[in-house]
Amino acid sequence: MITINPIYIDYVLTPLVGGGDDAKEIAIYSVYQTDIEDDVKLLAKNILLPEFIKQHKQFKEAIKNSLAYYLIYNEKIDFKSVLISSLLPIKTPKNPMLFFQWIWDVFFENETIDYIKNKIVVEDFDINAPYNLLTKIGGYKN
Repeated sequence: MITINPIYIDYVLTPLVGGGDDAKEIAIYSVYQTDIEDDVKLLAKNILLPEFIKQHKQFKEAIKNSLAYYLIYNEKIDFKSVLISSLLPIKTPKNPMLFFQWIWDVFFENETIDYIKNKIVVEDFDINAPYNLLTKIGGYKN
C-alpha cells in the first residue's frame, strides 16, 4: 500500500518557492519559458533536480508516488493552484499539468507514471505529512 498526499508535489519546486516576491529571482528565472518543453526540462535539470536529489530516499519516494498518482488522476488536483500557491518567480504555464509532466521526465528519466495504477493507494490530506515523515526518517540526508 502506498500513501500519497498532494502536498508532496510542492517539494519538486522547493528551490523556487517564494521567489515570486523577489525581483532579483524573477529576473534570474524569467529566461525559462514555462510553456516550452526544453526550457522547463532545463529548469528541472539545473535548478530543481539537484535539490530533489539531496532528499532522503523515503521522502523522494513519497514525492514520486504522489506526483505519479496526480499526473494519472489529474482531475483530483488543480496543478495551477499548486503553482500559484508556491509564489514562484516564473510565469504560470498555460498547461500546468504538462509542466509537471516535463519535470517528471527529468526527475524520473525513462520511468512511466503508469506503475501507480497497479498499486493500492491511499490518499492522505494531512498538511503536516512531509514534516511528520522527515521527523520519522531523521531529516533530509540519504
